[in-house]
Amino acid sequence: MQEAVKKLCDEWNERGTAVFLTGAGASTDSGLYDFTGVGGEYAKASVKHILSRDFMLENPAIFNQYCRDRLYAPFAKPNKFHKALADWEATGLVFGIITQNIDSLHQRAGSKNVLELHGNMETVYCDECKRSGKSKQLYEKNRPNKCPHCGGVIRPAILLYGEQIGKDVYDASLRMVEKVPLLIVAGTRLKVTAPMDIINHFKQKTGGLTVYIGNTPPDDGEFDLMVLGNIGAITDEMRKYMF
Repeated sequence: MQEAVKKLCDEWNERGTAVFLTGAGASTDSGLYDFTGVGGEYAKASVKHILSRDFMLENPAIFNQYCRDRLYAPFAKPNKFHKALADWEATGLVFGIITQNIDSLHQRAGSKNVLELHGNMETVYCDECKRSGKSKQLYEKNRPNKCPHCGGVIRPAILLYGEQIGKDVYDASLRMVEKVPLLIVAGTRLKVTAPMDIINHFKQKTGGLTVYIGNTPPDDGEFDLMVLGNIGAITDEMRKYMF
């Protein structure tokens, strides 16, 4: 791993700045579940099924309990990877972050230029009338997720399975990767379409270097360099070369 990290950092220092595209593996050292494989089943249903709009509307109480138990994590603190990216953004080594995560840990670590492809758990809103509020008003007070104004289902401001990523954040992600010569993908298995589209757009528009870091290789995509290992350990190695 050390040799691969050194090569990554040499390339990074030469190019000057990078965009990071992060997934669930970036937050597991903060004690959070891997969003793509949370516990297999919950209430005798698959996670992919529970986190769909159809299930939410048909089983609002189970959906609400799942979000409270598994997704709402105000206790979570940024890990060394989140903190490193914030430090490197401050020095210009990181231009920005595109994340699939919904935990807001990049922002809690101090990163400013963050695009959230799948939304976040900070806010809830009514699926019908669109009134919104802070998540803690729903989850910390153990309230039912029924809107007092219209009777609709109150949901977190995250992308559910079967829903489309917002055009604004998707287009902003494409514009972001066009501005750098290096794209570092961290801790995502690339099982959904949008991240692969962003990576391919980067390759086509810039011809820049693509790097993957994480415990296991992604399910899709070809990278110029792969650094396999725990992201925290990789971060420690990168700290030796990046300032």
